[in-house]
Amino acid sequence: MFFATTTSKGQITIPVEVRKMLGIEPGVKVRFEPTEKGVEMKAVKTDSASLMDGMFADGKVSLTIDEINEAVEEAAISSGMKGLGS
Repeated sequence: MFFATTTSKGQITIPVEVRKMLGIEPGVKVRFEPTEKGVEMKAVKTDSASLMDGMFADGKVSLTIDEINEAVEEAAISSGMKGLGS
C-alpha cells in the first residue's frame, strides 16, 4: 500500500514504486477513470490514437465536441504539428 499527501493546491507526488508500476516518466500524462470501486489511474501514451482511447464508453460519446477537439489539438501540439489549433 502506498500513500501520498495532498498539497493546498491539490497536487500529490506519486510514489516512485507506483510510477514504475504504471510506466510514468517525466512528461507522461495521467488519466483518472471512475470505476465501480473508486478511481483508476493510468499512464496515457502520447500518440494521437492512444489519447482517444477510453473516450467512448459502450458506444456512447462521453465527451463533448469541445473536449474531443481539445484532445486532438493537444495531440497535434505534442507531436510537433503547428497551426491546427487556430
